[in-house]
Amino acid sequence: MSTNPHPSIGVDVFYNAIPKDLRFAIGSTVGQIDEQAVAAFQVPDGNRHTFGLFRADGITELQPLDATVERVEGDRQAGPGHVGIREDERLILRAGTVRGGG
Repeated sequence: MSTNPHPSIGVDVFYNAIPKDLRFAIGSTVGQIDEQAVAAFQVPDGNRHTFGLFRADGITELQPLDATVERVEGDRQAGPGHVGIREDERLILRAGTVRGGG
């Protein structure tokens, strides 16, 4: 059994132009890292469930929520059922796609 030398990935997350350095555990789901970012920025409870993480282009939302986070490097893409994130990638936390309940 091999041990992952990088069990987490560091990213820069921006919310209302305020940056925070966050670390996400490899193998977490997109929903879990969304929740982690929302908690780090103390987004008000009333609409927390509407927030998602977007790539630096501000258009591409990390989805689906049940996809597993995977570290990617270079030109490599994430495998099926995974969302790839690069070390030091810039992500934006903002209201996203319409989602059910909260």
